[in-house]
Amino acid sequence: QQNVTSINKRVAKLKAAGIVLTSECTEVIVALADAVAKVKSATTREDLENAQDVMQSMEDVNDCRQIIERLINAPKMLKKATTTIKNLKKKKVDVSQVEPMLTALTNRFNTLKTGSPTNDDVEAFFDEMDSLGEAVSSLMGKPKNGMQGASVFQSAGIWNSFIGWFGF
Repeated sequence: QQNVTSINKRVAKLKAAGIVLTSECTEVIVALADAVAKVKSATTREDLENAQDVMQSMEDVNDCRQIIERLINAPKMLKKATTTIKNLKKKKVDVSQVEPMLTALTNRFNTLKTGSPTNDDVEAFFDEMDSLGEAVSSLMGKPKNGMQGASVFQSAGIWNSFIGWFGF
């Protein structure tokens, strides 16, 4: 029940930000809610076993929880990426290679927000965010063993909440 409540709060946060949840995750969340309801109303051992079968797919639930969390943080990451690139431009750093990447990434995110994205679409977005992060990191003169990928655009607070959420 706590999982369902927690996930529903996160989904509400996504909706408030105008971001559409993937259809795969929507199905997983509905199945989880149904399973919890079946456990609560179970009267026989068979009822419990049927509900338990659905709950065996907790890996799918965790995958969706991760996707939800990443989507919630995506607007902040895009904003930080835009600010970072603007600041580099002010410092007369050649950002001609990363600006098209940022534009493409922003367009992809807008498609994610308004379309009917799949989990693969979300993963592709974050792969592109990682590529942009690595490109920007090299422009900033960051060492290769330092922050890499999309983590360049994340604050410690976001990462700490991510760690707390998933228990890494």
